[in-house]
Amino acid sequence: MRGDLTLTLASAGLVLVLAWVPIASSGTDTHLRPVLENEHVRVHELFASPGASSPMEVRPPGVRISLSKSRFEVTGEDGTVSIVDYNPGQIVWVEEPERHAWTLLAGEAHIFFVDVKSAIERRPPLPVTLSPNHSTIVDAEQHHLVLDNGHVRIIDGIASSGASSAPHTHAPSVLVSLAKSRFRVTIADKTRIFDFEPAMVRWTNHFEHTWDIVSGDARVVMIEIKSAHDDPAFRRRQ
Repeated sequence: MRGDLTLTLASAGLVLVLAWVPIASSGTDTHLRPVLENEHVRVHELFASPGASSPMEVRPPGVRISLSKSRFEVTGEDGTVSIVDYNPGQIVWVEEPERHAWTLLAGEAHIFFVDVKSAIERRPPLPVTLSPNHSTIVDAEQHHLVLDNGHVRIIDGIASSGASSAPHTHAPSVLVSLAKSRFRVTIADKTRIFDFEPAMVRWTNHFEHTWDIVSGDARVVMIEIKSAHDDPAFRRRQ
């Protein structure tokens, strides 16, 4: 699916954007599929089978999220060879650009690469203060803080069918779903049903909401992008 999906809650003066933005492919790795891009992030999805390989190229700083088990042989620019294993649900932050070639030794690789433009451009880290009703404060049991640095705050949302959450906020984020689930979400007294599928990617603006899980055991990785936090284009529209 491509294009922009926008849920407008007009009576509350609030817009929640769940967007796919098609982008042109970059680099020489033919196993990468463009998924989403805006002013703050660029997301690619990698599919590869054993024996697949990629020539030497640079991967930008950002977040890697694996949906499968796989093993890569990675060759660095200096000729150093290393073995890199990925497991389902693994989340990795890469601080510096990586120049390497790779060959997939085992497993069907399925990995999302979330390139964070503030890190790519080496912008100074942003001091972003959490609101008192942020998800990791209000509901830390179901919103697990994985990493908080100058560019991103990564939250691993894990909850079982029937679970619910008190009112809380999220900063502008990339969402990556790792499981099939159905949420009942209430924003400004308006309730909607949202279905999540494995490997579904969304962009969300800043918003406050409550939710309960109608079916399925949910796992959603939320990558809050700090450079978008004070960007008027990604705030609630009053």
